[in-house]
Amino acid sequence: MSMTTGNRKYRIHFADYAVAENERLYNAMAREGWALQKRGVWLDSFVREKGPEKIYRVELAFKGTFDRKMAPDDRLSLYKGKGWKLVASGGLTAVFAAPQGTEAPKLGPFGEKQAETKRVVKKEYHFSLLSVPLFLLVFFVLPFGGGGYGQNLLAAWFTSVQRLWTEATALCLLEIALLVAVLTNRIYCCVRMGQLNRRLQREGTVERQVHRSTLHYRRGMTLIAAICLVCLAGVGVQAAGHQTYPMPLESDGPYVTLAQMGWEGERTVNSVNGEESRVETWRSLRARCYSTFEEIETGTDTSWLYQYIYVFGSGEAARSYVPVLMNLSLFAGGEDGYEEVQAEGFDLAWRSHLGLEYIVVKDNTVCYAIYSDPGLYSAQREPQKDYLSALAKSIDG
Repeated sequence: MSMTTGNRKYRIHFADYAVAENERLYNAMAREGWALQKRGVWLDSFVREKGPEKIYRVELAFKGTFDRKMAPDDRLSLYKGKGWKLVASGGLTAVFAAPQGTEAPKLGPFGEKQAETKRVVKKEYHFSLLSVPLFLLVFFVLPFGGGGYGQNLLAAWFTSVQRLWTEATALCLLEIALLVAVLTNRIYCCVRMGQLNRRLQREGTVERQVHRSTLHYRRGMTLIAAICLVCLAGVGVQAAGHQTYPMPLESDGPYVTLAQMGWEGERTVNSVNGEESRVETWRSLRARCYSTFEEIETGTDTSWLYQYIYVFGSGEAARSYVPVLMNLSLFAGGEDGYEEVQAEGFDLAWRSHLGLEYIVVKDNTVCYAIYSDPGLYSAQREPQKDYLSALAKSIDG
C-alpha cells in the first residue's frame, strides 16, 4: 500500500524481523527512482532522486549499542569502508545504501557488540507471545456494556455480545474483523520472531532470503483490511440512519406514550441524569430498533417509562431475543425475576415480580419496558394504568 504526494511517496514497510523483505522493498523502490529518506513506525518516506541507481542493505541494530543513528559501531565501520552510507533507521532496523554494484561487506556472526540486539530480539519474541492472550482479553472486555445482572462473568459477556449483535451488527462485525486482523498479525509475528530469535541464538546471523509465507500473509491481511472497510462503511450507514427527536404526544412507531395510556400532566426532566423525553430509532442488520424515555408529573406523583423495541425479520428471531432482554433487565436480574402473564393482543408476555418491568412478543416485534406507576407504591401495589393494553393498540396501529 502506498501514497504519493508530489515528489514524495509513503509505503508501509515490513516489521523488523523481515530483513529480506525490507531489502527487497527498498531495492524495488530504488529501481523506480525512489530513494529512502526516513523509516517511521509504520511508514517509510521516499523522495524522487536522479542519478545512479542505488542498492540497499538492511541490518538488525539495537539502539542502545549504536551511535545516535542506531548502527552498531563495528558494522558501521565495515559498511563505510565499502562505500555504504547509513540512510535510515528505526526500531531494530538500520538501512544502508550505496551505488548499484557496490560490494556488500562480509559480516561474521554477531559479536559482543551485538549481544544487546540478540537480547532485545528475544525480549520482543516473548512479548509477541504475551500479546496474543492480551488482545483476546481486550476483545473479551470490549463489548461488555453492562447487563447480564445476576449472571456469571462469562454469561454476562455473552449477553452483552448478543445485545451488540442485535443493536449494532455492523460494529460487531467490525470488531470481529479487527480481532482476526490483530490475532493474525500477532501470531504471524510470534512465528517470525521465534524463527529470527532461534537463528540469532544458534548462528548469530539473519536470514537474507524472503520467507515463503510473506506473500500469503500480505494477501490475507489485504483481504481482512478490505472486510474491515466494508464493515466500517456499514457502521457509517447505521450511524447516518440514527435519529433522536423529542417524543410526540402520540407515538409514531411501535411504542406507547404516557398520554396514550391515559396519564395527564406535564413532561419533566429525569431528576437523576437530566434526560428529557425522547425517541431514538435506528436500523441494524438484524432489526429496526427503538429506544424511548418519557416522564411526567401527575399532580403529586411522577410516572416514567423506558421502552426498548426490536422489530426483527421473523417471529422466531423476536422470541429468541427474550432471554437476552430478561438477562439485561435492570431490576428483575434474569429469567427467574419474571413470571409469564396473559395479555390480550400479544403472543407472549412476562411481568417482573416487582411489577416494574415487562417483556412482550407480538409477531416479529419484542419489547422490553420499565414502567414506574404511582400505583405500584400504594398498599395495593397495582398499576393505575394498563401499559400492555395501550402498547398492543400502538403496535397494531
